[in-house]
Amino acid sequence: MVSETSGLDESRVNPFVNDGARAPSAGIPCQCVLVCVAENDVLKERALWYYRELKASGYAGEIELLEQKDVSHAFHFNAPESEPAVKLQE
Repeated sequence: MVSETSGLDESRVNPFVNDGARAPSAGIPCQCVLVCVAENDVLKERALWYYRELKASGYAGEIELLEQKDVSHAFHFNAPESEPAVKLQE
């Protein structure tokens, strides 16, 4: 199946890209979701939006938001031994 969109709005990346997508997203087959956000990430607003959409979807599991302060995109790859990266891993 070929998607009509790409990038951040590709349906395999963004489960909310299609109208009515909240209902299927509510059925995510896990008991909890952790959304991790870096304070200075250019994609921060997108991650926060995903967190809000998932909460609004009727998802019955636990949803937690973890925001790491004073770090940017991919901080856990760029400095895996740093305090924020270790905290994220914990």
